[in-house]
Amino acid sequence: MALIAPAEHVSYLQDSRQQLDTAVRLCVVALIVTCETIGCLLTDGWWLLIALGPYFLAGIAYRSAVAAADYYMAIVGTVLDLNRFSLYKSLHVKLPMNTVEERWNNEKLMAVLERRKGSNIRYEHHTADSIDTSGSPSTPPGTL
Repeated sequence: MALIAPAEHVSYLQDSRQQLDTAVRLCVVALIVTCETIGCLLTDGWWLLIALGPYFLAGIAYRSAVAAADYYMAIVGTVLDLNRFSLYKSLHVKLPMNTVEERWNNEKLMAVLERRKGSNIRYEHHTADSIDTSGSPSTPPGTL
């Protein structure tokens, strides 16, 4: 989808992916620091409590990573929803008239893409003026 989506959508998707990556990396690093702190201070009595700092940071980062993953998947769904007609045009598939026809066409399209025997669809070759090349989204990214 990133190949046919407008640059604004792809940029927004990449930003949310970067947030997810950052949260996961922080969680992993905090857990490693917790293990190293425990290893270094295991025999030092009360100083071992210092390991609680990175441990709590790892917990906060974990919750942040889960929230970022949920947000990222919502953005992926939104990008798919907003650009599905561009995908149909890129695959030279007839645009559906309603949601029932869209579901029916998608079942046939999935059969073709999975290379199931006996699957067949009719292609529709669009003219140059029927394809929107402006790249402007119909709905701003981030609105659900």
